[in-house]
Amino acid sequence: MRRIAAWAVGALVLLVPAGASAAVTPSRDAAAVANAMSTTTTSGAAFTEITPPNATTPTQGEPVGIANSALSSFPLAPPTFAILSAGDARAADPANTSPSTDNGGDSTDPNRANAHDITTLRVDLNVPADATCITFGFRFFTDEAIGATFNDGFIAELDTNNWTINPATNAIVAPNNFAFDTSNQVISVHSEGETALSTTGGAGTGYTNGTAELAAARSVTPGAHSVYFTIFDQGDRIVDSAVFLDALALVAVPPDDCRPGARSDTTAPSLSVTSPANGSSFEDTTPLLGGTAGDAAGDLSEVVVSVAGQTLRTARSGGAWSVEAPPLAPGTYTVTASQADTTGNVGTSAPVSFTVTPQQQVLDTTQPSPEPVLGETVVAGKVGTGTVRIRLKNGRFRTLGDNESIPLGSEIDATKGRVRLTSASGPGGATQTADFYRGAFRVTQTRGNKPITQLALSAKLSCGKGTKAHASAKKKKVRRLWGDGKGNFRTRGRNAAATVRGTKWLTEDRCDSTKITVKRGKVLVRDFLKRKNKLVKKGHSYVARKKQKP
Repeated sequence: MRRIAAWAVGALVLLVPAGASAAVTPSRDAAAVANAMSTTTTSGAAFTEITPPNATTPTQGEPVGIANSALSSFPLAPPTFAILSAGDARAADPANTSPSTDNGGDSTDPNRANAHDITTLRVDLNVPADATCITFGFRFFTDEAIGATFNDGFIAELDTNNWTINPATNAIVAPNNFAFDTSNQVISVHSEGETALSTTGGAGTGYTNGTAELAAARSVTPGAHSVYFTIFDQGDRIVDSAVFLDALALVAVPPDDCRPGARSDTTAPSLSVTSPANGSSFEDTTPLLGGTAGDAAGDLSEVVVSVAGQTLRTARSGGAWSVEAPPLAPGTYTVTASQADTTGNVGTSAPVSFTVTPQQQVLDTTQPSPEPVLGETVVAGKVGTGTVRIRLKNGRFRTLGDNESIPLGSEIDATKGRVRLTSASGPGGATQTADFYRGAFRVTQTRGNKPITQLALSAKLSCGKGTKAHASAKKKKVRRLWGDGKGNFRTRGRNAAATVRGTKWLTEDRCDSTKITVKRGKVLVRDFLKRKNKLVKKGHSYVARKKQKP
């Protein structure tokens, strides 16, 4: 199982025997400590509170360290991670037999009375516009007895370091803490459930007890922010605690997938490749790849697809994903898809193989090729081995042949095939040709000296309302149509239309929007709601949204 760094920066997880000795180097260089635990670029760091060096015994009482080899399940993002402690960070190494340390650090803040040996690291981040969530991995360790009166703790806060201790009850009050346990309390010797400590959790370290591997997340806006990480003793100064920190990252996820709180999530998203079918063969050189994706809380929107030695990235829609393959020469290919979650688990689909065969088109040479008639007919022909159906004005469906004249107003279903459409481009007898596939449409043509052949998406789109929404939940939520060719063609969705002169483009209709994506050339998009045109170039998309009810 790969962790956060595997999808954040592509680092490889190094497998080190659990018993291997770890080098823990004391450090009071806040920037170096921050970089040791971060998979993203930090803009600054400082210790806002740390006990001074031990003047009597300089070799003791160093509360912060950087580790560069395995301790317990760390590092999550090799090669290093950070250790903050309320004693000596080197005590995390099981080879270190030094006893717990009193660093002599009492808080000078009256609101934190009875807190000792406090270490607080502030890490500054410049959050980019496309990031929505801060996440990091950690484990809390202690030599205190589980459930002890001395309630050492760990706190993570965004932008404001304002935790206190209630003098009457000794309760830790941390309203800005986003790494809280299953009881919404600070991670401590009193934590319960999946955040509880155990002797098993302390294995592989110099501590008696420890938590499982945990992760915490917090939504964030673009701009400058600071995260405060704090560890402290409470009640006594002798028996110490520590926290391992690693894989601090900035990610882009929907708001519901970035929930505060510590959780032990070792289950990776489940995803698959369903299109093309395993072992299938076809002539399409740019097949649509698609499948299912994890949509549980915390599962990232991005799906990473590998095919023909290339990496493609796409965003899932609910529990489904799709992306067009790059141009493929005839041959056999294998495709896999992977997806991460906010705790760093990465799921990978089973591989699917398919074969692209050379394109062949068999035409009926015994009959003369029909010609399109301006304002009356177009010529449509099936390309390749797929199936294309046509429904005429009388409502009947039939299989489309290789090359035949059909009247305007006909509906063509090219969901499982590819159709080549030839229409009149003007009154002088000139024609234009384009291929359309992976969708259904109704073909019409505008009038005038420069007519536009229009293809309106016609597949059913289920958009339930109120009590009908649940009934339609499993019905089709998106319809699409690919186009590839030259001439005056226009595809039309619910909220926008795309007019082309020679390009390759995708029109996708959803209940709340129409998305136009350009793979080659340029497309002029008409946004029905905004009543404006937008020129979309190769490699870009435009989303036209429907009018929202007040």
